[in-house]
Amino acid sequence: MFFARLTGQFDRFQALVLGFFAGLTAFWRILELFIAKEELFPGGPYKIFGAFNARDQKVGQIIGRLRSNLRCFPASLKIVVNHSVTPSSRVRPAKKMKTNVVDSTREAGVQNLRFIKRGNDSDLTTIGFACQDTNLFYMNVLVIGSGAREHAICHSFAKSKEVGRLYCASGNAGIAEIAHCVPIAQENVSALLSFARENETDLTFVGGETPLALGIVDHFERAGRRIIGPTRRAAQLEASKAFAKDFMARNDVPSARFVACDDPESAIKELDRGTFGGPGQPVVVKADGLAAGKGVVVAPDRDGAVSAVRSMAALVGTAAAERIVLEECLVGREISLLMFADGEDFALMPATRDHKRIGEGDTGPNTGGMGAITDASLLSNDEIRMITDTIIRPTLRGCEREGFRFRGILFLGLMMAADGPKLLEYNVRFGDPETQAILVRLETDLVDICEAMFDGSLASCPIEWRECSSACVVLASRGYPVKPQSGDVIDGLELVRNVEIFHAGTAHAGPADRRAPKYVTSGGRVLSITATGDSLDEALAAAYAGVAAISFEGMQYRRDIGR
Repeated sequence: MFFARLTGQFDRFQALVLGFFAGLTAFWRILELFIAKEELFPGGPYKIFGAFNARDQKVGQIIGRLRSNLRCFPASLKIVVNHSVTPSSRVRPAKKMKTNVVDSTREAGVQNLRFIKRGNDSDLTTIGFACQDTNLFYMNVLVIGSGAREHAICHSFAKSKEVGRLYCASGNAGIAEIAHCVPIAQENVSALLSFARENETDLTFVGGETPLALGIVDHFERAGRRIIGPTRRAAQLEASKAFAKDFMARNDVPSARFVACDDPESAIKELDRGTFGGPGQPVVVKADGLAAGKGVVVAPDRDGAVSAVRSMAALVGTAAAERIVLEECLVGREISLLMFADGEDFALMPATRDHKRIGEGDTGPNTGGMGAITDASLLSNDEIRMITDTIIRPTLRGCEREGFRFRGILFLGLMMAADGPKLLEYNVRFGDPETQAILVRLETDLVDICEAMFDGSLASCPIEWRECSSACVVLASRGYPVKPQSGDVIDGLELVRNVEIFHAGTAHAGPADRRAPKYVTSGGRVLSITATGDSLDEALAAAYAGVAAISFEGMQYRRDIGR
């Protein structure tokens, strides 16, 4: 009541609050005296970030509670326990208490425990936590995926001062140089959730579309785990082309005229009916389901479209091609625009353009992507404003109106037509290889951006990008995209300078040696050679110089990226 009288108030709650803070200040001072007397940090400054009062039997509970609230314990953490007892105290012996504290902290990974015991005329246990690290909020981060996209994401997280331990499931040989790779497939949602629990990950970032379509975000959120990505329902924007086209129509998002067909035979009948023009008219044929970027065929005429419908199941699988979407063929410049989204606000990334076909001059079959660029010339400010007003805002409003606020990475595939931008497709995650070209320009800590997406505060989160251009050239193995060859030794990586090498289909050639690692190919797309420059020409020259130093049997790549 003394504190209440000082303020002219007699509110019991206010007195208790003021009393609590006065007591906390006292404990803080006690801890400072202990640190000074015991010389816990003789080598430099420290920061106190916790002081608690508890009886002996609650010491372990307090440490456990702190452990659950902190992202992880910093390596230089010291825990100070002051236990004061009178001979008549009924608390357990100090030696037993010390054991409990040591066990609790050892379990948390804390090595530098200092236990201080003092006796006087009161029963009191004071627990303090202090650390020399200026940043106390280290995070355990899990990235899900195994391609060059995930390598680029891991590379961004590895640069963060806020990340303590970085995991990747399942990763690849290159990712293993900067993260702990765990052998869990991205489709195994239950195993990924168990891993996140057991390893106390504070953030999970989903790279690819498959786990999102399987509802990994829903599973993690129900378990109280923090994860970046849209819910299963929101992921339908990518997982089903028919759902996406219907969504665009409902929300007045400009797009190509389309027909969704329940089976291939219905699609062929629709083509024969002349819905998209005469026999010589080009038509776009899409598999409804996920197809790893290979489920779109731009047929030059009706016969080509019929052939694409009949062969789609063989190309992408029966499940993905069970339904077919037919679209009119739009003409214009194809651009991709990605953004961070927190459910209401968004933050745009640099515009990018990728190259899907395997051959130069956009020839041959579609692939997951053979290269990408970012450059200020891709979109003007007026075009970005038009895209924002006609596509982005209607999309985010539509998501909220239909009951699935979009939080995560939203990717817009756009056609800049003569009558304005048209939306070709949604992706609900980072693209590959667009991510590699984009993230090499990111200067803001990716952890801070993730926190802003969680908090719904992207509007107040400044995101900075390097003022430059970037280029990514993908090196693929022989036989890609049909039947890629694997097991070929990769030479020349140690000769590459001033570029980023993001691994995709790579494995260690024998036991891993961090001093001189050797790699072999293990998939279709093998490496993404990524560079920046003051101009697009400089970025391309640097990327292709890196490519020239690397070799493996059957290596193929496009020489016209960015042209």
